Parts: sequence; C-alpha cells; structure tokens
Amino acid sequence: MTKSITSVQGVKLTNQLTPGQGTSFETVAMVELSGNATVSELAKALEAAQTPHRAQAAPGVVALVPGKLKAGTTPAQILDALKKAGLTGE
Repeated sequence: MTKSITSVQGVKLTNQLTPGQGTSFETVAMVELSGNATVSELAKALEAAQTPHRAQAAPGVVALVPGKLKAGTTPAQILDALKKAGLTGE
C-alpha cells in the first residue's frame, strides 16, 4: 500500500503504515497532498494496490479526515471517537 500511495505525484505519506486490522483489514494512512495531487488520484492508486488481503477486502478509501491525527491512531479509535460524538448511524 505504501508504494501505491507514494506513486502518486504530490502525495507524501506522513506515517508508517501498519498491517490492516479488523475484519475488513483497515489501516490509517496519513498523507499530505501538494501541487496538483488530488484525492481521486490517491483513491485510484489505493484501489489498485496489491495488498495481502485483497481477496477478502479490496483496498480503497473508506473515509477522509481533514487535519492531522496523532501518530499511531487506529481505525478502531477513529470509529470509537465518532460513536462517542454521536456521528455514526450505528
């Protein structure tokens, strides 16, 4: 996944990726876009990533959060925070 992210011109990965977690093998990628880089280009690159769990969960973009997250933030922590804030439909 790292190669896919960094293959997009103007996209800088700012955290070290960890193996996907949970039943859908989610991971948090923190990126900075500059120049002419777009979210759609990044999403296309991620969807094409040859991840180890591709057969069970195709890679792609689940959510975008503008701003900066603390290093080591996990998908479970993000979901928990959204639930606590009453921002999920669950």
